[in-house]
Amino acid sequence: MKRWKQGFTLLLVCVSYGLVSLYGAYVALSKSETGVKRYPGSQVPRDRTLNVDSHQEQCEFAIWDTCGLGIYLWRNILHGEITQYNLNNGWIQSSLKTDNFSIKYNLGYGLTPDYALTPSNPNIVLVVNARDTNLIPNAKLWVDHVLKSAYIEKVAIILLGSETCDNDWLQPYLQQSRIKCVFMVYDSTLVDDELVFQWPLGVASYRNFQNFNEEFLDLSAQRPYVFNFIGTVYDGSSRVGMMNTVHKHIKNQTKKYTKTRENWVPEEDSESMTNYQHVLLASDLTLSPAGRNSECYRTYEAMELGSIPVIEDVVSEGTCDYNENKNYSSPYRLLKKYGAPVIFVKNWENELPNIVQEFQEMTHRAKVRSRINLIRWYVDFKKAMRDKFLHIVSSRFC
Repeated sequence: MKRWKQGFTLLLVCVSYGLVSLYGAYVALSKSETGVKRYPGSQVPRDRTLNVDSHQEQCEFAIWDTCGLGIYLWRNILHGEITQYNLNNGWIQSSLKTDNFSIKYNLGYGLTPDYALTPSNPNIVLVVNARDTNLIPNAKLWVDHVLKSAYIEKVAIILLGSETCDNDWLQPYLQQSRIKCVFMVYDSTLVDDELVFQWPLGVASYRNFQNFNEEFLDLSAQRPYVFNFIGTVYDGSSRVGMMNTVHKHIKNQTKKYTKTRENWVPEEDSESMTNYQHVLLASDLTLSPAGRNSECYRTYEAMELGSIPVIEDVVSEGTCDYNENKNYSSPYRLLKKYGAPVIFVKNWENELPNIVQEFQEMTHRAKVRSRINLIRWYVDFKKAMRDKFLHIVSSRFC
């Protein structure tokens, strides 16, 4: 009997040791694969499949990006690769192929209507920029060339619309039978979810904002800044009041990073962009005031790096939609529709000091949870935009 008890005890010890060893191996493997310390439930799965709909044959189309706006779609949403520029022709071509889709992506200064309009693919997604009146002629030039081509059968447009949402120039084109759908950036009254669909602005890929793999972000690290703001402060804008609030009503001991300029700079050098990305990664919050339009790149760039955007919830001047009777209202229709875990403010002076104080008083674990929640939502959001885009395009093209 005594020997039986000793043997049973030894068996329990061996089994327990084995289980502990297996768990230790699992933890070690998880750390080696991710390189980050994780809290329970902090893993963010990344779905790279493009099998949205079932087709008997591949749905084939080409994306012609005339302005760089399509990089966000290609790289951040579809997870396509960006190849190096072909220096001889000044343009690049990348491709994605799955069981259901065959997509080619074209970008570069060497991309011209004459070269683009060849018999290679009758279905194209044209990406154009009509953000201000000076850019509309070039956008119309591309659309006109496409519609005149004998090779192009079906067209979708991704449009960076007017910052004041005045897109009247587009309306005659919406009557053209070959234009099957339009994806509109900025909250235009033309959006009807039948022909014209809302599309997110995304990150400033044209300024070389890098694509970050959310699986390798260290969301559990201490972030030295409670909030940051790096950007242009226009005279007479709400940004002036925001910065006054930062200087007058936020305690001096609050750790923050602010760097402002008076004039907008379209391009960033590698040093300034690297610094900007490091500051986002080092901040719990990122202040995202309205610019020429309420929606700005900073909001999406902050979400890419797990910094919660504090967004000014005001409608831009002009004809931007502010219909409160809809199930979601401007600005940032899509973020509101999909329930983004961000912070909206109406008045910087009244609301920002309390927001900052609340985050200062949060435990580190609570801050980490908020980052994980944000990143998980953003991954799901990009997946939803991917599915939306592919479903609409494939249903109209194929």
